[in-house]
Amino acid sequence: LGETKISLQEYYHKADGVLWMLDATKLSSLKGKEMIQDLQVYMKEVGGSTNNIIGVINFADRIRKTQGEEGIRRIVAEAKRIFKGYFLDVVCISAKEAFEGAMTGNTDLIKASRIQDLQHAIDQHLYKRAQSIQIESKKRGVQSNFNLMKNSIDQYLERLTADEVLRKKVKNDFDKEMNNKKALYTKQIDGFIKNYSDKTMDRISNRLEKLIEKETSQERIQEEIFKIKEFNRNYEKKFREIITDVNSTKDFYIKQSTFKEYQHIPLSNQHLVVNNQAKQLFETISNMNLNTGEEETVSTVGIAFAGAALLGPVGLILGGLAHATGISKFIAVKWKTSQLKRKLQDSLSESEEKIKNNFHGQLQSVLEEANNDVTAVREETFTSLYGNSTGVDAQVNVLKSLRSDLFLKEVEISSSNLFTAALNT
Repeated sequence: LGETKISLQEYYHKADGVLWMLDATKLSSLKGKEMIQDLQVYMKEVGGSTNNIIGVINFADRIRKTQGEEGIRRIVAEAKRIFKGYFLDVVCISAKEAFEGAMTGNTDLIKASRIQDLQHAIDQHLYKRAQSIQIESKKRGVQSNFNLMKNSIDQYLERLTADEVLRKKVKNDFDKEMNNKKALYTKQIDGFIKNYSDKTMDRISNRLEKLIEKETSQERIQEEIFKIKEFNRNYEKKFREIITDVNSTKDFYIKQSTFKEYQHIPLSNQHLVVNNQAKQLFETISNMNLNTGEEETVSTVGIAFAGAALLGPVGLILGGLAHATGISKFIAVKWKTSQLKRKLQDSLSESEEKIKNNFHGQLQSVLEEANNDVTAVREETFTSLYGNSTGVDAQVNVLKSLRSDLFLKEVEISSSNLFTAALNT
């Protein structure tokens, strides 16, 4: 059946006429409705009409043998009734008798085959109208091609416009979510740093003097007051959580931003069915490593004043206290502690801003990398199907204009019936 449809589609519009063979046994067994349905299916496949078809019933010799000439006339009349409006004419022949008569020169056998009825029908309905039939066939072929092109344009435009709307929506949704997350992360880290700074200021005010009086080591004072290791540990933990959340969001939007020609085939298998140009793209997306460089980023996180900013003033003052004794040491401790507190508080305030700026810079890098990955997938997969997204509007306008031109051409061809009618006169 599939091969028959392909044959019809290829040759129907090239033919001056069509001889449609009918099964006499189906006509005699009341299967006419089934035959009509078959005919309608074939005509729909080729997009043609039935104004150049002659119905031919074969096996006239068999019918004559069982029902006589009256049986042949009855079956022809029944076929004309069933196929009224579909065929120009219906004739009944015996291909076997016609062939044997032609091969042996038996004119009686040729006459009995009723092949002359078919020749007469061809002369009357097809040969004399051959030129107009050819024109009509070519017109229908052109119209069918135009209709196919219009349908293809409509389907492409429908998908293009839908995917363009989706592309813009996914971009806007991703940008909005990343901006919201940036504000949330900034608020969380700024709050964390502010809480640390407040508690450290309190320890400077309330614990520094006692630690100095006990001649606590410089390293111990640094850890007791500033708790640098604890801060680093908590800061890194929070930043890792942020990176994990960004990765999860990026992974989600990469899937949302991937435009595929075959929507129901998993992303991991797209490279098996697309062209070579898109194959490498989908393989890259499928194997994409969503790690944003978390280890490298977090490992560089530190406190700006963990080095010289603290060691300088702390070491200087502790060094001055080391040589004091008795009452002079008491005075030195009181005087130097006050001076050290101010320096450490100033250093803490300055370092708080450095830490915030450092965090904002690192966060911006992580978000930019996520945005670059999602944007690359969205734009490159869209481009693989439709071309650059910047040219969508122009592409839509061109295709709509082309479709309009095709419609006008189709109307122009349809109106040429006047020319065809003139040929028939």
